[in-house]
Amino acid sequence: MLKTNKNHHVVMPDTDMKKAVNQIISSSFGSAGQRFMACSTVVVVGNNNEFVKSLKEQVDQLIIGNGMDEEVFLTPVIRQYHREKVLGYIEKGIKEGAELIRDGRKDMDQFDEGNFLGPTIFDHVSPNMTIAKEEIFAPVLSLLRASDLDEALEYIRGSRYGNGATIYTKDPRAVRRFREEAEAGMLGINVGVPATIGILSVFGLER
Repeated sequence: MLKTNKNHHVVMPDTDMKKAVNQIISSSFGSAGQRFMACSTVVVVGNNNEFVKSLKEQVDQLIIGNGMDEEVFLTPVIRQYHREKVLGYIEKGIKEGAELIRDGRKDMDQFDEGNFLGPTIFDHVSPNMTIAKEEIFAPVLSLLRASDLDEALEYIRGSRYGNGATIYTKDPRAVRRFREEAEAGMLGINVGVPATIGILSVFGLER
């Protein structure tokens, strides 16, 4: 079985693209990706390059800085040694052949101090790559490609963590299959954080 990372978000071809992009950005890069239900892996089903393009364009607009500033979306990672560890993962992703379509390392130059790292996106990630298998706990997002829902479900079932999974779709049949066959602790439909209201309230994430 393929061993892949935690918290998969499956984007079906019929999804509401704007809603999916917004939810995934919030889930992946909110709190600098340092929460246990953060989306770390998106499974893009079908040849949905428009979704990938829209995702990158909107991520490029995110404001990075001090979390005390109201307009800031992305804050630093928690410690310097953790940032160094994450930089190692980025290098490993490049070395193993993933396509780096948004390099958050370039955002580090604008800060004289602080453990800043910009949002980072890898596309065409294979499930056998390190960045697809290990928990990075940072604003680093891996995009896997799947031909259909069957393949996407295989990725989810292969997760060594199995925290949560979300599907973005308008198709009730896909929702039913996802609900019955996705093996994860918490499942979501068209939401960025598939957690119970009680858990959300602890982290101030109620909708």
